[in-house]
Amino acid sequence: MGNKDNASIALLNEIKQLQEDLAQARENRQTLEALQESEVRFRGLAESSPALIFVLQNNRLRYVNPKFFVLTEYSEEEYLVMEFWEFIHPDFQDSVKSKALAWQRGENQFEKYEMKLLNRSGKEIWVEIYANPIQYEGQPALIGSLFDISERKHFEEALRQSEVLYRTIFETTGTAMMIFDKDLSISLVNSEFEELSGYCKEEIENSMKWPIFVHPDDRERMIEYHQQRRIDPELAPSHYEFRLLDKEQKTKDIFITVDLIPGTSDSVVSFMDITERKKAEAQVKYLSFNDKLTGLYNRAFFEEELSRLDTERQLPLSLIIGDVNGLKLINDALGHESGDRLLRKAAEILRKSCRKEDIIARWGGDEFIILLPKTKAHCAERICERIQEKSQSSGDFPIPISISLGTASKNDSLQDVQAIIKEAEDKMYRNKLLESKSARSSFLLSLQQTLWAKSHETEEHCQHVKELAEQLGVRMGLPESELDDLRLLAVLHDVGNIAIPNEILDKPAPLSPEEWEIVKKHPETGYRIALTLPELAPIAGAILAHHERWDGKGYPLGLKAEEIPLISRILAIIDAFDVMISGRPYKKALSIAEVRNEIRKCAGTQFDPKLVKIFCKLI
Repeated sequence: MGNKDNASIALLNEIKQLQEDLAQARENRQTLEALQESEVRFRGLAESSPALIFVLQNNRLRYVNPKFFVLTEYSEEEYLVMEFWEFIHPDFQDSVKSKALAWQRGENQFEKYEMKLLNRSGKEIWVEIYANPIQYEGQPALIGSLFDISERKHFEEALRQSEVLYRTIFETTGTAMMIFDKDLSISLVNSEFEELSGYCKEEIENSMKWPIFVHPDDRERMIEYHQQRRIDPELAPSHYEFRLLDKEQKTKDIFITVDLIPGTSDSVVSFMDITERKKAEAQVKYLSFNDKLTGLYNRAFFEEELSRLDTERQLPLSLIIGDVNGLKLINDALGHESGDRLLRKAAEILRKSCRKEDIIARWGGDEFIILLPKTKAHCAERICERIQEKSQSSGDFPIPISISLGTASKNDSLQDVQAIIKEAEDKMYRNKLLESKSARSSFLLSLQQTLWAKSHETEEHCQHVKELAEQLGVRMGLPESELDDLRLLAVLHDVGNIAIPNEILDKPAPLSPEEWEIVKKHPETGYRIALTLPELAPIAGAILAHHERWDGKGYPLGLKAEEIPLISRILAIIDAFDVMISGRPYKKALSIAEVRNEIRKCAGTQFDPKLVKIFCKLI
């Protein structure tokens, strides 16, 4: 092959190389054009994007879209010389730097992050940022987008404040409150409901259902209201009462207000504890129909029931009227508290003697009335007999309980029921007159027995005192009528002691000044008792004066010398003799000689000196 061929090969190689160079050039031009076209598209998208697009490299912004200038208010000249962190709110700078480093390492890609920017005017702007690592001009960089979420954050803050406000109201309203859903599951309660129910929030919220707090007898009604409210709120009442069960299963009366939360199927409920109010209402109702002292029905209720039951269907309609004997005497002698106890005891006897369907009422002061529907006269009489039997067997009262009774029956619808009441009342007063002497005798005997029991004295001892007083009276030449009064006074002069508490009478030590004042009232109590009984009335004044002294230093009136009734002066010596010779819990007994000397010492001061001389000759 000659030089020409070599030249041809070289030429071909040069052409091939040129072709390759041309092809490469053509390819490079196409790539460049593609890059240029891609950049144009990127810039078009970036510059028309509602988001702020940026490229961050070496802590500086290498590219920003026009949204940057709108949002930050900085010019192109300014941002090119500023570090990226200068745009970030101080509260977020450290966290954003940490995030940026993670993004540059390729971590947490596509993760959004919320932060605040500061614009040129110092305004805080909430943004949501996304960023990913790229190569920018051959160097690592971050490309990111920022979305202005200030409006959303302001809305969220307003919502949060609204929630705080309503939660504060929910917690501080002063009323127990609850929210539960359509399945009755409780989502929220306040502290007032915790106190009302006895449960804590952690036990209730998202764990318990509303009906568990409802009394079983009210539960079906409450669930029905709940279901109706979700069909049509107008179908169910929004205010009503029910009974709530607390943690200890105690029942509380509640006034409830319930409504649906707008736009939801949840119910919001407020609870008002009206337990005390209901008790007060029940008490008012009870007192409007019942006698406060005895617990029986009162006259107003009885008259209503009488009007209701005064029909032919209730015939025969029988009535019993009863009057408690001795109430005034008990009030005067033992005080009104004892009188009240007598009335309560009488009411208890009536209750135990009657049937459940019978209507027993306190008719007035010491009178009671019993209404017996569908009861024949002989059945009413049997009830009267039961009352008398139970009265006689009542042994836990200081005097016998006596109730005078009268009964009458309405057998024809034409009879006037008021006439029947009058008939029963007349019979009761007639029986009271017939029984009065027997009742007084029984009362006198009871007084004596009570007095002996309280003073721990025997009947024989009292008989001895009576005989001694009688001997002195005979020696004084008293007529028989005054001797009778003296004998009675010797036995019942201390009748007022029945009102003195046993702990004072039996006290083994000397009495205190306060206790002495109580003891010194017994002559007045005895006087009042005597005045109420015809058998004792003649000695009422002597009972009152039996602790007076010859020198006027006695009690209760301070009488002296012959101002004091004679039988009281006689009894004063006999009574003192009895005390000294018998002894008391706080003082030992004396001998006859010692007693005689003591009585003589007191002649002219405590005792009538003339009577002392005569008495000392008797002992």
